Amino acid sequence: MRSKQISPATVEQFLGDVFGQELHAKRVQSLAGTTLGAMRSCSLAVSLIGQGLALARGLKTRHAVKQVDRLLSNPGIDVDALLPHWVRHVVGQRLAITVAMDWTEFAADGQATLMLSLLCRHGRATPLFWLSVETASLKDCRNGNEWVQEFARVVETGEAAAFTRQIGSL
Repeated sequence: MRSKQISPATVEQFLGDVFGQELHAKRVQSLAGTTLGAMRSCSLAVSLIGQGLALARGLKTRHAVKQVDRLLSNPGIDVDALLPHWVRHVVGQRLAITVAMDWTEFAADGQATLMLSLLCRHGRATPLFWLSVETASLKDCRNGNEWVQEFARVVETGEAAAFTRQIGSL
């Protein structure tokens, strides 16, 4: 049985609802196209996302790859500024949440990824905040309590600027 595919309009509407107040409409369209391409290609490789976008929208592959590449290099897309909008959307009206912290080190690359995810009743976790850092910068910072406390403040107030700056200096 073939699963129903999500339409480009549905993806664009969803991202517009979440990020529309922060991003210009054309950037929302570009982000929607890249999201759609990643969903269709099941990959995070730029060329494969472009191929997925081309398939989804009937574009020439090279033009779609160029669109994805331009989005990823666009300084107007500030992930740190978008994350609070994502968190507010995912947390919604919940009065209490359970959050899991994942700390994964990639020794060969000298990097670590820190991630906080919302644990849902259905047993899955939805990513809320994530950050990749150089492992060397984490020396003497193996305790994530400050990070979690600052995250709690972000959820409560909706303010993220201090949080993202604090994480960046771990």
